[in-house]
Amino acid sequence: MKVVLLWNGDNNSARAYVKVKGKFDIAFLLTFLQKENCNASFLSTLKRQCKKRGVPFFWAKMETAYPEEYRESIAELKKDYGIEGIVTNGTQSLIEDACRATGIKVIRA
Repeated sequence: MKVVLLWNGDNNSARAYVKVKGKFDIAFLLTFLQKENCNASFLSTLKRQCKKRGVPFFWAKMETAYPEEYRESIAELKKDYGIEGIVTNGTQSLIEDACRATGIKVIRA
């Protein structure tokens, strides 16, 4: 199954990655960030972490944190990249609701 793993660079993200590595085809590590709330240093750190793991980084640039925008982003991931599931390391209700609405499986690690 082709999945993305929600990634924010913390230890929980790293543990989730270790749990699912080899069990799923991880297309990339995914971060949802509003454009106004991100900074170059944070993005650089995330990209470096992903490169270290040998997995591409994908930044879903959000204008807002509204549920509709999550649904649109996840639907695009499904259509454009063939994503079938999203791995989370905890409860991410907005993202999980968007997954259910678009037919993407939620995998809790």
